[in-house]
Amino acid sequence: MKAFKKRKFIINLLLGLFGLASIYRIGHSYGIKNIYLEFSASKYYLIVLVLTFIPTLLCYSFSWILITDYSKIKTSVSNLEKIRIFFKITVISVAWNNLTPFMKIGGEPLKYLMLKKYLSPTLAFTSTVNYNVVHLISTLVCFVLASFILLLFYPLVLKIKVFLILIILLILIFLTFGIFKVNQKVNFIKRKYYFKWLRVGMLNLIILRRRFRLCLIKSPINFFLSIGIDALARFIEGVTFYTAFKIIHKPLSFLSSTVLEIGRTFIDAAFFFIPYQVGSREKGIQVFMDDLLHVPSNGFLTVSLLYRFVEFSWVMIGYAIWAKLRTSVKEDTV
Repeated sequence: MKAFKKRKFIINLLLGLFGLASIYRIGHSYGIKNIYLEFSASKYYLIVLVLTFIPTLLCYSFSWILITDYSKIKTSVSNLEKIRIFFKITVISVAWNNLTPFMKIGGEPLKYLMLKKYLSPTLAFTSTVNYNVVHLISTLVCFVLASFILLLFYPLVLKIKVFLILIILLILIFLTFGIFKVNQKVNFIKRKYYFKWLRVGMLNLIILRRRFRLCLIKSPINFFLSIGIDALARFIEGVTFYTAFKIIHKPLSFLSSTVLEIGRTFIDAAFFFIPYQVGSREKGIQVFMDDLLHVPSNGFLTVSLLYRFVEFSWVMIGYAIWAKLRTSVKEDTV
């Protein structure tokens, strides 16, 4: 076990150093002076940029509310109070997710722990798992929609068109057979699949499928509406990119900004093994702008850093809310 942890630490360290070397090389090529000049142009607009993330957080909150059996909430609260509760927990969980260097799932246990204050442990756990299913499906839906937008409205070379079509097909196959058709027993999976990662993957598919079916049977309208609102959040998040490019006087259309945001999500997911996706995100944004959107990638590095500034700002806001909640709980128990 110690040898495994040591090997894992060395691998993570090497990946982190690789990311830092990549961002240094990108920054050196881009020009530190250019970054300074573009950042200095932002001035007080940084506050506006941070605020552009609020609609996305609200969409996440509404999506989560729709998939939650909040009718059994412990205390009688108004609809506005319910929104406030779920928004507060969403901000905290997003903050802790962004603090997680790899998979960005550090905030998920906190969702359950905080929601347990208002719902029974079973309902709080079910709500947390159900929303993660919704979030996964909506993210895949966004990848498909973004791929269609790129194929329809942007002049792409043949190999990129083939790549996007493959992404669409793979996602549709996963959603069709991975969720709707997986119907194997847990014991059968343990016997059939030799590799641990494959067994874990198949078991997660079973859990995903069960959650999907339960949500669909219980309230199909709320389920699909929840997926739709969560997917809308990805497109709304494009406002952050749109505003960032506007701030540094290198405007990008709103459609391209939204597709770029979804591309950024895809890049972060593909390079999850690099701590905080340092370097991979920046280079990915540049390649996405050059080869897929066919727009000048001027300002890509500064915009990526501005986006990280927004993430960091909401980490601080989320942590402050969480610290205040912990303090209030301690005061109540004294």
